[in-house]
Amino acid sequence: MLNKSFTGSNKNYVVLQARLSDDYFHIQGKGKEVNRNYGVAEDISAENFGADIDWTDSLDHINSSLAGTDRKYFRFQAKIAGTNLHIQIPGPELNRNYGLSMNIPVEVLPNVAQFVKAELGN
Repeated sequence: MLNKSFTGSNKNYVVLQARLSDDYFHIQGKGKEVNRNYGVAEDISAENFGADIDWTDSLDHINSSLAGTDRKYFRFQAKIAGTNLHIQIPGPELNRNYGLSMNIPVEVLPNVAQFVKAELGN
């Protein structure tokens, strides 16, 4: 699923979801199959994800797991920006008025990067 940038620009982003599990974030996306029948799933250490854990814990975890478990996820969106995944997470103001903006190198999340590229038609 695509969404426009939270900044109000016309740039397309791919909708994803994540949850914190111990010391890593588990990311899921629904769409073109990459490594799951529903789309993509990949883990990233909390340190590499870069978002404040207390801040992400405060987000609404209302999205259901795409794998059919009872776990709940918060929503975010991403696009490819050069060699990075540009991430936008809506929530209380952190480094942007809409919440949080950050970059993660594509090699840290290769499956998610492949999924985002496929969903955006790149």
